[in-house]
Amino acid sequence: MPTLRHIASIAAAVAALHTAAPACLAQTWTDRPTRVLVGQTAGGSGDFLARLISNALTQVTQRTFVVENRVGASGMIASDAVARSEPDGHTVAVVGSTHARLPALFDNVPYDTLKSFKCVGLIAGGPYVLAVHPSVPATTLPELIDYLKKHPSFFGDAGVGSGQHMSAELFKHLTKVPISQISYKGGGAMQVDLLAGRVSLGFDNPSSILKYIQQGGLRAIAITDTQRFAELPDVPTMAELGYPEMTVVGWFSLLASAGTPQPILDAFNKALNTALARPDVIESLRRVGSRPLPDTPAACDNLIAAETRKWGDMLRSLHIQKP
Repeated sequence: MPTLRHIASIAAAVAALHTAAPACLAQTWTDRPTRVLVGQTAGGSGDFLARLISNALTQVTQRTFVVENRVGASGMIASDAVARSEPDGHTVAVVGSTHARLPALFDNVPYDTLKSFKCVGLIAGGPYVLAVHPSVPATTLPELIDYLKKHPSFFGDAGVGSGQHMSAELFKHLTKVPISQISYKGGGAMQVDLLAGRVSLGFDNPSSILKYIQQGGLRAIAITDTQRFAELPDVPTMAELGYPEMTVVGWFSLLASAGTPQPILDAFNKALNTALARPDVIESLRRVGSRPLPDTPAACDNLIAAETRKWGDMLRSLHIQKP
């Protein structure tokens, strides 16, 4: 499976697309606004990325991109609208990593998560931080594993099938620690109980818990990436600590309906990569613990397929489904 380091390595080549993208779009698209559907409420990470990239695309292409929140059913309402839309590049969806886990989580997904869509491209991604409440007497991963084996504990997550949940389940599987899930309706609710010590540990986005770590309300143990997080330079990666399989990165991509012509996908992808190369976009992503992931539509399709296999196998082996 492509790693984020590999995916991001082509960013240097993106600068050459700045002048090409608008010209390509003029040859493939009409002047109608492009609707960018997102299955999260305003303020969520997917909504933030949708608005960030839509604004940048508007500036890059001189065309209009409008964000629409279609909330519900773990993002399936928004994605289903795109799957059923005209394949002309004027209706797209911003989806996160959970998109690849839906077939294993639900029996009634109204579309095929792979066959009903074609990738425009990846947008951005970032790791998770394994954090513990200060009452847990562990400052390193070996100490934490030893403690948890002697003291069965609870972990919190942002919902069944979320990246936080998958990180914890993979950690549990690899280390054989006896930890049990408490699932919350969103990361914010989980953070409340983690800060209060009602759950001992959890995986979360760096941007969500960075201030609590810096203030001493939580203790960071490790990062689920192949490279350290710039804002937490002293926190090692899981790979450094001997668990390369614990590389878990939350990603977001832009999807169009399956019948969208390849010239439109290619032109849209060039515009997207040009937008991701903008310094203001890079800085905005950095502030939320993420980074741009410019790549081709094919590479994006391959990543989603690989993630679908990886997490589908794990979810089914653990008999995890949405209640």
